Amino acid sequence: MDRNILNFGKMCIQNNDKESLINAINNIETNDYKMNYEYMFSQLLYYSCTHKKRWAVELFIDMYKNRFDLISRIGLKHTLIYAKYLHKEREDIIWYESLYKSAIINNTR
Repeated sequence: MDRNILNFGKMCIQNNDKESLINAINNIETNDYKMNYEYMFSQLLYYSCTHKKRWAVELFIDMYKNRFDLISRIGLKHTLIYAKYLHKEREDIIWYESLYKSAIINNTR
């Protein structure tokens, strides 16, 4: 089940289908199936970074800030830092760095 959801999320990211991705994430939360949200978050964030999908990266940073509790955010902090190194161009690194630093600073207190 996790693999199907991840593959669907990757397909949405590749096709720039923001609405379907948001709906899939919302449906996971209401489903009876217990999924490891942190794993899904990290894998889809990494995929978004390697494929230069800024809209998806912003969506996952927003998800980090608003949908995870404090303990999960602390545990996922390394995921945000590692994702910086998946960007290859200097411009993308600077953009991502400002995005994730504001998420970490404002949401781990």
